[in-house]
Amino acid sequence: MLALVASDLHGSLKAAEFLVGREADLRPDLVILLGDHLYHGPRNPLPEGYSASETAAALQGLQAPVAALRGNCEAEVDELLLPWTLADSAWLHLDGRLLLAVHGHQLPENGGGLKLTPRVDVLFGHTHIRSVRPIQI
Repeated sequence: MLALVASDLHGSLKAAEFLVGREADLRPDLVILLGDHLYHGPRNPLPEGYSASETAAALQGLQAPVAALRGNCEAEVDELLLPWTLADSAWLHLDGRLLLAVHGHQLPENGGGLKLTPRVDVLFGHTHIRSVRPIQI
């Protein structure tokens, strides 16, 4: 199974268009969006090409099934613009692997209280490290 994982678009139309383009090129079985889709948050600078409504419209162009999570910058009103319901976390059982998908702000290393077991792979964003890449599961 091929999954395309992205996080922290923060309303950047440029980032959303890049993601949709990568999905068209790679044709993954699943797209996993790890949160902070539309709003940049009060502490973050405006991202290049910031437009929450245009970003939401671009994300509607994704063709694969999407697992979308809520980030720490999401508001209820953001969810009204997105074509998916946002979850706080998702347990994914993909090709025999158990994955926990979260935004990441609740992980112990980020000051959160989430307790993990050693036999679980965790997908998380929140770090603002630029990367949109496929993972083979």
